[in-house]
Amino acid sequence: MAFSAFLMKAYYQNRRVLLIIDEAHLLDSQFLTELRLLSNFEKKGNKLINVFFVGQLELNDLLLRPENKAIRQRITVNYNIPNLTARETADYINYRLTVADAKKKLFKKSALREIYRFSKGNPRLINIIADRALLTGYLNSRHRIKKRTIKECAKELEIVRTRSSSTPQIRSGNVSASDNVSDLEKVSAS
Repeated sequence: MAFSAFLMKAYYQNRRVLLIIDEAHLLDSQFLTELRLLSNFEKKGNKLINVFFVGQLELNDLLLRPENKAIRQRITVNYNIPNLTARETADYINYRLTVADAKKKLFKKSALREIYRFSKGNPRLINIIADRALLTGYLNSRHRIKKRTIKECAKELEIVRTRSSSTPQIRSGNVSASDNVSDLEKVSAS
């Protein structure tokens, strides 16, 4: 009742209500059914809430299950973010360093190319390798990260190519990424 009142108040104030669910690929079918019920909140044919699912590629598999047919039918936009190119990978890393207030370029061009080589442009893998390289550089008092450091980090993370896929797979302590992390998934249900 309180939630319904909140949605009605937002409607009369011409405000949009948005629910963003990150890591949506981890949801189960029962929870998706409960979320689908949110789409029943309407006023004069207008949805009172928009739900955005953000998750890894496994989200597609979850939504394709027969028990999730009803919520799948309510999805209006489905977008897969493709892997970055080599140039975009370098730009992405440099942008993140700029946002972090880095005063100089911390990665040599050869290191950026090596990051791309191992990550294939996957943002999550780029972040993991670059973060590890920055930590390694700091611990070794290196002012610029070289290709050699990226190779060391990749070895520490045990980045391997599986026989069935050319996408890197990471296995290291509590860090894990599956073969299917090559794309992120954004899905909007209204």
